[in-house]
Amino acid sequence: MAKPGSKVYFTVCFIVFYSHCVLTDFPSRIEMEHWSDLLRRELYDLFDGATGYNTIPRAYNDESKIDRSPFQLNFQDVDPVAIVDKMAVSLSSMLENKMKALKDSVEKAERAAKGHVWSNDITKEKCLKSKEIKPDDPRLVYNERFKQMIIPNMSSVHIPVEIYDGDKEILNGLKWSAALDEVFYENYQNDPEILWQYFGSQSGFMRTLPASRWNTGEEVDLYDVRRRPWYTQGSSSPKDMLILIDTSGSVQGQALELMKVAVKSLLDTLGENDFVNIVQFSSEAKSVSSCFGDRFVQANYMNKKKLIEEVDNVQAIGMADFGAGFRFAFEQFDKLKNQTAGERGAECNRMIMLLTDGGTDEAQEVFDKYNPKKKMKYRVFTYAVGPTANPVSAIKNIACRNRGYFSQIPAMGAVTSKVQEYVDVIARPLALQSVQETIWTSIYPDMYISPDFLNYPVRAMEMYSIPLERQYQFSIKLDPWGLGMMTTVTLPVYNTTPSTANQTILGVMGIDVTIDSMLKRAPLRMFGPNGYPFAVNPNGYVVFHPKLDTMTSEMKEPPNVDILELEVDTPKIRQLRRRMIDRETDTVAFDTYTLSLDKRHVDKEKDDRQRTYSFRPIDNTSFSLGVSIPKYQQHHLNISMSQDIQAFITRNPDLLNMTGAALLIADWDYYTNFTVSENLTGTVLDLLTALEDSQTEWDRELINHLLFDLNMTTYIRDFWSVTNLDFVGAFLSTMGGLTAVYPKSDELLELFMKERDTWKANYFKRAIDTDSLMFSAPYILVPKKDGNDSVGNVMISKSVSINNSDLNSKLQGQKLNYKAAVYGVVFSHQTVLEGLKKRVQVCVQSDVTACHLLDDGAFLVATNQHNFNTSVGMFFGKVDPEVMSMLYNESFFSRLDQYEFGTSCKLPNDSTTSTGTLAFRIPSLNLLYEFLTFNWWSSVVTWTWSNFNVYSLLNPSPAAVVEASSDDDEEPCSKKQAQYYYSDDTWMSGRTWECDVRGLNCSREYIVHRVLDTNLLLVVTEVMKDDCKVCRTQVEPDLVIQELDKITTMEANEEFCSLKPRYRKRITDCYDHDPREDATKCGGSLTHPVSYILTFVVVIVTSIIVNR
Repeated sequence: MAKPGSKVYFTVCFIVFYSHCVLTDFPSRIEMEHWSDLLRRELYDLFDGATGYNTIPRAYNDESKIDRSPFQLNFQDVDPVAIVDKMAVSLSSMLENKMKALKDSVEKAERAAKGHVWSNDITKEKCLKSKEIKPDDPRLVYNERFKQMIIPNMSSVHIPVEIYDGDKEILNGLKWSAALDEVFYENYQNDPEILWQYFGSQSGFMRTLPASRWNTGEEVDLYDVRRRPWYTQGSSSPKDMLILIDTSGSVQGQALELMKVAVKSLLDTLGENDFVNIVQFSSEAKSVSSCFGDRFVQANYMNKKKLIEEVDNVQAIGMADFGAGFRFAFEQFDKLKNQTAGERGAECNRMIMLLTDGGTDEAQEVFDKYNPKKKMKYRVFTYAVGPTANPVSAIKNIACRNRGYFSQIPAMGAVTSKVQEYVDVIARPLALQSVQETIWTSIYPDMYISPDFLNYPVRAMEMYSIPLERQYQFSIKLDPWGLGMMTTVTLPVYNTTPSTANQTILGVMGIDVTIDSMLKRAPLRMFGPNGYPFAVNPNGYVVFHPKLDTMTSEMKEPPNVDILELEVDTPKIRQLRRRMIDRETDTVAFDTYTLSLDKRHVDKEKDDRQRTYSFRPIDNTSFSLGVSIPKYQQHHLNISMSQDIQAFITRNPDLLNMTGAALLIADWDYYTNFTVSENLTGTVLDLLTALEDSQTEWDRELINHLLFDLNMTTYIRDFWSVTNLDFVGAFLSTMGGLTAVYPKSDELLELFMKERDTWKANYFKRAIDTDSLMFSAPYILVPKKDGNDSVGNVMISKSVSINNSDLNSKLQGQKLNYKAAVYGVVFSHQTVLEGLKKRVQVCVQSDVTACHLLDDGAFLVATNQHNFNTSVGMFFGKVDPEVMSMLYNESFFSRLDQYEFGTSCKLPNDSTTSTGTLAFRIPSLNLLYEFLTFNWWSSVVTWTWSNFNVYSLLNPSPAAVVEASSDDDEEPCSKKQAQYYYSDDTWMSGRTWECDVRGLNCSREYIVHRVLDTNLLLVVTEVMKDDCKVCRTQVEPDLVIQELDKITTMEANEEFCSLKPRYRKRITDCYDHDPREDATKCGGSLTHPVSYILTFVVVIVTSIIVNR
């Protein structure tokens, strides 16, 4: 804690008309309050003098000037309730069309399957396979809807690598499912927004329309439709799964490694609606996870990743006691049932998945107690893993007596196909009852990648003259070959053949809906730059939200981003989340916090800056829609023109040419396909050709507003042309997407060209959120090197409001506060520093007193310390960690901590590892064992072995493939970032921590005071003595953390494992039992043993290969 000491007296020299010295004490609160007020006036005078600020508000509010122009201003009320209602109805209608198309496809599929005559003598017929479509196939045409080359009127088929494409089940399925082309294409023609339509078969193939080339680049194609989130969620009711791993001593070596891979494969079959727990047993049983303990956890992306990490640490020791293992497993289910509402798991399909190398104990007493035959609530699935030396008949009996299924996993090549055999079993109740329940999946990235457009980013960069070194970043953000994040609506497809004994589903039908297509239903202009729509699903996970990170397109699974990770977590936001999950309808307003676009500032929005949230469910879906609108966004400006656009430009030829200034425009579609036009400059000149063409299809709302704003710039042109250049530059950024920059210098163009979209520009969004002067300096992570541009400039900006309600007769008598623009200036640091020293006398003597100006995020804006000049724009905790730690520790600054779990960090240069050793593998005894079993001699297994196991010999296992495909100079890690914001205090004083260096007291006195009507903080401290610099390193790092940076594994685990389960709701019915189910179909025959001779051959061959 700070320990204020006695006043320190020192000499301050200042200049009035001459230099003289007086004895004074450290500044008091009264002095700081006075100086802060003087500084506020000085800064406002400086801003006004450089910009002629009042000129613009007067122009925007001058009724007579606007009356003489061709523009008519129409202010529309922004009603959150009306907006959310209209958008929800529109979304419901659009999504209902997709569901109708889906049902048509399902009916067609079931009729086709019903009419198909099964043939055991079926042979391969011509079938269009996605992997076999050549790039020069004449049927391929570019389609803007799909952003790639497609064959619109045909479907193509994908078959997983480990499945024999001549299998009878596959061939029969391909034949009857070919009839889907007709209904798929009919849906495609009837709905201009419909995208990928596909059928995923329970046998593993996927049929998709339109046909397109399948490409995974240099990655191995491990895609299996049955493992995709939309398939697993659509093929069964939610699951409560407990994975029980036999870790007795007999499981040592490859059997244990196979089990670990099998566990990961099981986790891959689970989604966010499922819950999972992992238990290991030998003589005793215990939970695998030290993080989650005995709890069942939601099978979301991060929880599964944590479980995989902990499964890797499992070791085998002791004797197997199956009774102890199953008893412990059932006890965990009992605990789950006693949890509070929302934390009881999926409350459906309770199942135990046993992984073992075999045994003779059937643990019947345990099952008689916990899962008696007459009240059987649990299913048990058993897996015999590895070339088991132990008997497995007892393991199969356990599955058969408990409504489960027995599978054998003899080698790595069998893991994927064998693990997912349980899915067909738990789908039986759905199939027997023919349940038609549409499921909307979590959002996930588009998986369809067209190789024909891999060079698109290069062409785009040539078009936009983007430097070569930025190719990778640009290509990801542009996302030219994907459709972005999407959701899928699914329905199961059943076998309706009369008198059939089939109790499994044929597969799952799905149709994609992109998030972009949903957002087209949002009246985004009504929201303003700081308002937005958002939607959540019953788990509280985001369907769409402006802060949802688009870089999640690299993820192979749904990102499972909770709304609390995008909105600043407060009790009010948590309550909002719960009410939306419960599908309530309401409108509320409350204080909240908003994270800035650059993730470096947190804005407190309270009082007249509160946010209004209006929300309601989207009918016919599981989603809930919300809108978030700032209170000041009460009106939307819609501008009409009495003149034709071309006529207006003809009469005002100078409007598009401002002497000495650059007129930049946002990359919005002012006319049809404007943003995809070639040779764009980013200025109003891009509109010149279109303005001269009477056939141009304009977006009248956008172009009218832009022309209105251009007309407003005429009122500052004269001021800019005569002003003396005592500033770096000035700018006017408008709601209509215009940014006027003066002068037209390379420095300013580089700054503003990348933020031409004013609605997405950080400075613009922050400035319109307040009426105060907003100061900022370009962010830097480390001090700049000495040089001409080593000291950062300072941007000052202020919002411009239209508050004259007489501009629209409909508003007379109403309060109007429409944010029309942001006006600003860029000063050199020296200019701001001179103003600081002019009004804060104590700051003149820089060798005695250190003075700093910080913005509201604690970033350095100005300083009188020459050695800190190159740190302008840097977080103050890196400039003066002692003082900053006190400001945070004493709660003058509050802080928002954010974590990124399961991300990647760069390895140190000397720690780079290579995946070269994974590039070739010696054939394992397991694979040769599988090769030499009796079953190998069937054609199906021969094909599977040659296509998958030979691949396994020469390449990594699936788990290793993922690892090998990642950057070899990165490692898994977690990161932490912090944003600081002011508390309610306006001043604070104290001393830094006690720090003695060789008998020298290095503690320093400090005092801080807010500069009102700005976002600045005036900081005054004693100058640090040269011998005291070591005290900087003694500050606890966590007290001054800011930039996203790697944290220790211990801190990451403590934070992640302390997270409590969040409220969720299951909205689907549970189908986990049907009395007609035939439980005798509980597993295949046991593997035929190999002869000792063949085993000897295996050993000899392996020995030869190893010793070559």
